Amino acid sequence: MRRRHPALQQLRDLHFHHADNDAVIAYSKRSGSNIVVVVVNLDPHLVQEATVSLDMPELGLGWPNSVPGEELTGETYH
Repeated sequence: MRRRHPALQQLRDLHFHHADNDAVIAYSKRSGSNIVVVVVNLDPHLVQEATVSLDMPELGLGWPNSVPGEELTGETYH
């Protein structure tokens, strides 16, 4: 994963995003046009749900932009 994404190869440009559940943490890393958004369930026992509000300007995107997402499974969402 780290080799495929230059944003994960640096320690800088870490930005936390709001998640409405304290058991979930969301952050992004950016390097040029390479943007990685990570959402982590901090609860080792239960599945957690959250709405994550992305700071689009921090990601280098405008508010009306659509962001394709890809899970580790390879599925892509918009």
